[in-house]
Amino acid sequence: MVGIIRGMELNFEDCSVELIDRDEELPSIAEWLGGSSSIAVDTESNSLFAYFEKVCLVQLSARGRNILIDPLALESLEPLRAVFASKTIEKIFHAGEYDILCMKRDFGFEFANVFDTMIAARILGRKEIGLGALLGSEFGIRLDKKFQKANWGKRPLSGEMMRYAAGDTIYLRRLRDRFSRELSERGLNALAEEDFFHLCATPCGSNRPAEACWWRVTKTPQSLSKREAIRLQALVAWRESISELENRPTYRVVRNDVLTELALRCPRTMEDLRNFPGLSERVLRKHGKSLLQNLRCLLDPADLTFPATHPLPSPSAMNRRQALRDWRKEMALKYDVPSDVILPRELLERIVARAPETAAELAALMSDYPWRKERFAAAIFAELRNSVCCSEAAAVGNEVKA
Repeated sequence: MVGIIRGMELNFEDCSVELIDRDEELPSIAEWLGGSSSIAVDTESNSLFAYFEKVCLVQLSARGRNILIDPLALESLEPLRAVFASKTIEKIFHAGEYDILCMKRDFGFEFANVFDTMIAARILGRKEIGLGALLGSEFGIRLDKKFQKANWGKRPLSGEMMRYAAGDTIYLRRLRDRFSRELSERGLNALAEEDFFHLCATPCGSNRPAEACWWRVTKTPQSLSKREAIRLQALVAWRESISELENRPTYRVVRNDVLTELALRCPRTMEDLRNFPGLSERVLRKHGKSLLQNLRCLLDPADLTFPATHPLPSPSAMNRRQALRDWRKEMALKYDVPSDVILPRELLERIVARAPETAAELAALMSDYPWRKERFAAAIFAELRNSVCCSEAAAVGNEVKA
């Protein structure tokens, strides 16, 4: 192995971190991981430093070894595909939705058999669910988060950064074991497994930012005139092209608030730009002329986009949604957990949209949430029927008034 770093400075005993940055090393690592019953997993990406985000490091801890996989140095992570897809090897994450989204996007991995310590903490009613907070409250361990916003796309990685990265997986197995025992003792294992199953189905993400629209970059879009909005859209497109060309995040080119002020004040000369607060010398030097051109060459008003409007839900749908929200709040208080642990938002909206008229229809809608279906379907159906009665009574009242 290469890049071995010893003498960890966190609260754990002496151990090593292995950096895998040569293609010939990965197959043997994958084979070794294939013999593990569980693997702690985390990733580091460079979203704060690039337009096209990518996974820059994959951290794995298993059977006393702490391994850092460097995707920027390796041609492919294909040898690890079977490990993540394995139904017999448990993958332990903390807040793993984003890690899974990114690994599906960048490497095409699929996932099975995961345990997420943040999800477990929420189900168990822990009030602070960050990894550092949980390790502190459960074991008295303190994690140094100084590299939380570091540029993980830079090479070489320092020894201190590698130690930091390994710190996010070294304790996950210990935390998983504690939470697993507590889930079992409280009869909540099946609920957790239900949410872990849905975590595996996290959709693949995109490394391209959301569509750039003028109304997304200003806090008060309604206060802009049409001409100012057109000017801001031109500036947004200008910034987007620079960010994509230079692979820099948009905020590192020009911040949103500065872009809005440019649209409002419309500087006309390079001297105006030099006196404009928030514009870096680098941007002025490289892109000042194109910035002025975009301020002068306005878009056709017909090309100006606006936020999508959605029809208001029907009164009956609004009643269903409110009834289910009120019910899950009551149940959350009873279980001492966040309300979406009782009824996840995706499931709530699915029920509101489909408006099941029979218990069988509701059961079909909840088929991929078996624990919740068994315990809550009858109560949910009663709430739905009650909301229908309320809607009908309100309609009759309105007719009488008319």
